[in-house]
Amino acid sequence: MAKGDTVTFSRANIAAMKSSGKIRATPEDAPPYEPDEAFWAKAEIVSTRPPRKVSVHLRLDPDVMAFFKTEGAGHLTRMAQVLKTYAKAKSRSTGLRKGG
Repeated sequence: MAKGDTVTFSRANIAAMKSSGKIRATPEDAPPYEPDEAFWAKAEIVSTRPPRKVSVHLRLDPDVMAFFKTEGAGHLTRMAQVLKTYAKAKSRSTGLRKGG
């Protein structure tokens, strides 16, 4: 699913779509769908959760730590964001891809 593919509807929106006939429940007499072998051969598991963070021990120069702490709480998150931005920029300039 591409970013921005998800649409959110309120209960009122859904009720309006039901009453106008745009959406309806599956009829009880509808034939069941049974995926065949070709479906399962192409199926892939997609994680809906972001990958877990990796825990590391990192030794920093005191002035670097002090710099990030000056803006208060969240200094470790800011450090991670700076490193992530650097890694993305570097991978674009060298043509490296995620995980390689």
